Amino acid sequence: MITTKRLLSAAVLLIAIGGGDGRAGVPQGNAFTYQGQLKDAGVPADGPHNLVFRLFADDNVQVSSDLVKNNYPVTNGLFTVDLDFGPGVFTGDNRALEVQVNGVVLSPRQPLNAAPYAL
Repeated sequence: MITTKRLLSAAVLLIAIGGGDGRAGVPQGNAFTYQGQLKDAGVPADGPHNLVFRLFADDNVQVSSDLVKNNYPVTNGLFTVDLDFGPGVFTGDNRALEVQVNGVVLSPRQPLNAAPYAL
């Protein structure tokens, strides 16, 4: 005879194995977090800045629309922004990120590398 205590233990074990939150098997999205450091004449920038992000392939072809972040907060030179260039842009080919700050394109473009994620 199975007792209530055993049923409860079995249910807890199934939840632990299956994840229990319904997200198992759901593919990750396209968004990623980018952290940057801005300096103005060698001094960390502060306050709102107009940022534009562009994604490029190796052949200098832009592979998505601009992502515009106007009046984006920069504190002590640092900012963190979530970027989502949409589906189909990360196909396994090399990509580089171009950042424009207050109308000035920063150089060089930053290569984007694959990174593992944790669930």
